[in-house]
Amino acid sequence: QEIMDTWETDTPMMLICHEGIRSRQAGQYFTSQGFQQVYNVSDGIDGWSQNVDPAIPRYRSS
Repeated sequence: QEIMDTWETDTPMMLICHEGIRSRQAGQYFTSQGFQQVYNVSDGIDGWSQNVDPAIPRYRSS
């Protein structure tokens, strides 16, 4: 919270996780705290690798 209090609420924020679920939840939290420019990579880095840039290696759990 202390660090977040030093950020301007109009600071652009891009969030990404493996599949987009946790980053969406984090984005909802930041939005609820007054941040206005919160963006989520909806399918996460895995979706980005499949749909945008196949050069990005995919993580696969065993």
